[in-house]
Amino acid sequence: MANFRARTADGRTVDDIAPATLRPLLTEASGTVIMEGPAGQLAEASSAADGRWRIEVATAADAPREAATVPNADAAFDALRSWAADDDWWREAFSWSPVS
Repeated sequence: MANFRARTADGRTVDDIAPATLRPLLTEASGTVIMEGPAGQLAEASSAADGRWRIEVATAADAPREAATVPNADAAFDALRSWAADDDWWREAFSWSPVS
């Protein structure tokens, strides 16, 4: 996750985010966490009232976005950590659909 930056809807920003700093952002976030990577990668995780999270990702600045709904903040953490690590677990663990 080196060189990734995260910000929340309530204005918190963390540069060089790590797993230890991402989890509290998700559990304490007031709705949305946005992660940006050094090559234009982008992920936006938004919480819903029922505890689920909608995650949209783009693997590069000009790449199309994909979205998945995950059951809770722990799943959102796992998906974002994997996406930032570029290890493809995130892609296999959840059902992703193109964002139009």
